[in-house]
Amino acid sequence: MAGPVLVSVLVVKLVAPPHKGSALRSILAGCLILLVIGCATTSPFNAVIRSRVDAAMTPERVVEDYPASRNREVLWGGRILESRNLADSTEFTVLAYPIDSKGMPDTEGDVSLGRFIVEQKGYLETVTYAPGREITVYGRVVGVREVALGATRRREPVVAAMQIHLWRVSPTWGWPVFHFGIGVSGGF
Repeated sequence: MAGPVLVSVLVVKLVAPPHKGSALRSILAGCLILLVIGCATTSPFNAVIRSRVDAAMTPERVVEDYPASRNREVLWGGRILESRNLADSTEFTVLAYPIDSKGMPDTEGDVSLGRFIVEQKGYLETVTYAPGREITVYGRVVGVREVALGATRRREPVVAAMQIHLWRVSPTWGWPVFHFGIGVSGGF
């Protein structure tokens, strides 16, 4: 909250009373506003969606208390383990991780929240939604399915997807890439 307030104070001070050098101050204020707008990150999941889900509802918790969790709306993210096309839908098995304020899964830590199955009506390209890709799903819990994992059997919640966000693959090199300009990007 302090960031936007500080920016507002700076903009007001830069644009405030006209006097010598006010054109330069106006240009600096405009550049500052563009910088703040350019650095802002937004979530692909709006406030209405976020208000409808219980952040404490994890795949493991749904399995433990399935009848009470049926038809609950969830916002879960993770890494795709498997994707498959069926006759009239596409399914993903996802290893769940905590999500950040944008809804992006935090796959860097060792904290997995279990697995879940996503059902999406229609055809999605499984090469695009490939194992290893990060995904966030807003949907409704529609069941629990027993699946084989090696020599054991495990129960996993099934989510009917209402909105899916496939996260971009991040660069593999070890240094940051900076982008400057309006509508122009690049890096080397």
